[in-house]
Amino acid sequence: MSDINEIQRRIDKKISDALSAWMSNSKWLKLLTEIDGKAFGLKWKFINSEQIYTAQVPVLLEKTFGDCLPYPYGPYREIEWLLIPMEYSHPNSDEYRPLENKRNDLLFIRSVIDSLGQYPVELSDEGLKIIGYKWQ
Repeated sequence: MSDINEIQRRIDKKISDALSAWMSNSKWLKLLTEIDGKAFGLKWKFINSEQIYTAQVPVLLEKTFGDCLPYPYGPYREIEWLLIPMEYSHPNSDEYRPLENKRNDLLFIRSVIDSLGQYPVELSDEGLKIIGYKWQ
């Protein structure tokens, strides 16, 4: 079995072991299309990695991301969660020119998400988290 097939088998097994699966490719696509350009500094967690990625909404295809970060050609169904942070780093800030953090308008973004239907959203001091899966 190839490494890619083995990785996919493990991902499929983990998904099947989830206590709850709330999101599908189509729900993620609908959500990501709507928040593109409205939410910044996004934090992504995928089920096959412990790493948290920071990236804007990338190129969106029908069932996968395009060939870009945070997850080239990854299916949306492999998003464990997506965090829209309360604050994010100014895009032009760097070590030589530190700029004040910017803030997402979480109430507006929440209203956009709520207008799409029922989405598993948690509000915390960090921001809005859209949950794909619940584990034991």
